[in-house]
Amino acid sequence: MSNKNWFQRLLNSHKDDLEYNLEEVKLDITEKICEIMEKEGVNIKQMSDKMGTTPAAITKFLSGYSNLTLKTLVKFSLCLNKKLEFSFAEKEQDTTSSNYHE
Repeated sequence: MSNKNWFQRLLNSHKDDLEYNLEEVKLDITEKICEIMEKEGVNIKQMSDKMGTTPAAITKFLSGYSNLTLKTLVKFSLCLNKKLEFSFAEKEQDTTSSNYHE
């Protein structure tokens, strides 16, 4: 058994976990923000000035170490002159429904 197959099976076994999905969404959001910042030529210092916070706070948000609130996401969108959109999409593979509890 190769390590890749073992790891892929382990990863697949967590696809419906709340924490796995939360981290995936955070990664998607922060990657998109970083992509827009790079395209627009906005660095972390400039973003922190626009958002009225510190460069360390922006780095923390973009590194995934901070829970991005809706308010923070809207601030990012306004500072980048972008409209924040949200949607649900079909899952790549159909799995049994799960109930998520905190």
